[in-house]
Amino acid sequence: MPKIHIAILSQYRWAKFAIAAAAMLISHVNANANMMCAQVLTCYKGIKYPTACGPTNGDRSLGACEAICHPNDTSELCKPKLIGLDINFNHLNREFYHVDQSDFGQATRGGLEYQIEKLPGALSGAGLRIRSTNRSDDQWAFVATKIGPEHGVLPNQTYTALLTVSFASKAPKGCAGAGGAPGESVYLKGGVVNKRPTVFYNATPRLKPFPLPGNYFAFNIDKGNQSEIGLEAIDLGNIAVGPVGDCIPQPWQLVQRFGTIRVTSDLQGIVWAYVGTDSAFESTTEIYYDRLMISLHPINAIEVKPDRQELGVQKR
Repeated sequence: MPKIHIAILSQYRWAKFAIAAAAMLISHVNANANMMCAQVLTCYKGIKYPTACGPTNGDRSLGACEAICHPNDTSELCKPKLIGLDINFNHLNREFYHVDQSDFGQATRGGLEYQIEKLPGALSGAGLRIRSTNRSDDQWAFVATKIGPEHGVLPNQTYTALLTVSFASKAPKGCAGAGGAPGESVYLKGGVVNKRPTVFYNATPRLKPFPLPGNYFAFNIDKGNQSEIGLEAIDLGNIAVGPVGDCIPQPWQLVQRFGTIRVTSDLQGIVWAYVGTDSAFESTTEIYYDRLMISLHPINAIEVKPDRQELGVQKR
């Protein structure tokens, strides 16, 4: 009887070991060893890793993290470093970004659809498709994503952010439309800010921190309105493509725009990047976001150049 008991126990321990080994193997296989990651010590869930990708690229941990970085902390973990992030929406889990719309009253809410789809026409790959309908002569539709300590962002650190967006559009140039042109009157804006971009209902008119009408669904970031550029926004042009005055439907084209803005991270070491369309065209606008690239340059650490040199960006 004891021999049978020992045999069963031995088999049980071997099964536990086999399951654990399989889990480790699966974890290792699922880790993306081809990710491009910033070479910066990074804290993730209390564990320190040698790159900003944390455990997602198969890096071995370096033990427990030191104390959370505080302003003026000069330890190696807490030194300001250049951060590069390449967000491919085709590979981004839904939990890492959010989409919403604003700039309308109770009775003029527009339609909004979004999902990851294959890029249209002859374009290859996939992107985040956002289809929005403007019923109020004004509609803002945006996507936002968080960047934090797991990417190397330090608390209360000021950065110059270089934001580059790649998107697909078929809006024609130089064509008339209801309320405005379908291309030039759909303004593209973006930014990097230290609060979560979101929508709220503003019941009464206000002037500060930026003007808003009453009975209005508003964006909490100062992006400006349509052609105006707010203090927390970057002018990324408009979505018009194709030859001027050719108002037949255009083939889908990939376009890239970029700009810079200054941001100071919050006390948890978090910033948010956003991009969206601010439309005066009273109809439907459709756009595919292919990728969003953000470079965060610590102030006084490096000069920002708009030609986007290779920065060792992290892929996400």
